[in-house]
Amino acid sequence: MFYRKLIVPSALFSILVGMAGTTVTGSFSLKYTGLAYLFICPIFLIIYSRAKYVLIDEPFNGIAPVYKDEIKRLIKEQSKDKGFIITDHDYRNILDVSSRLLVLHDGAIHEIQNKKELSYWGYLPPIVP
Repeated sequence: MFYRKLIVPSALFSILVGMAGTTVTGSFSLKYTGLAYLFICPIFLIIYSRAKYVLIDEPFNGIAPVYKDEIKRLIKEQSKDKGFIITDHDYRNILDVSSRLLVLHDGAIHEIQNKKELSYWGYLPPIVP
């Protein structure tokens, strides 16, 4: 097993430590804590990047529900200072964090206002009343 030093913002560090189920005083070494970190750390680093706009492709894919909630919370928090463009098939989580929704259909982009329009554009099966 190998270790690398990684410099992370203090807010992100607190989240990662909390996920590991430990508390920190002084220096801290994060050893193997599970495969969740392989998926979650890059997403958190992107969310906390200094970029003014961030493009994230499928941030909710393969992530446990508890971590999805944390990702959504961080996106909402950071969206006060930066723009996010998120692509994902997991429309339920996208609806939770989006201020504007666009659907790509037959090579054209359509802005949608509600979940029913996802059915109209063929993204979801027709909704039966």
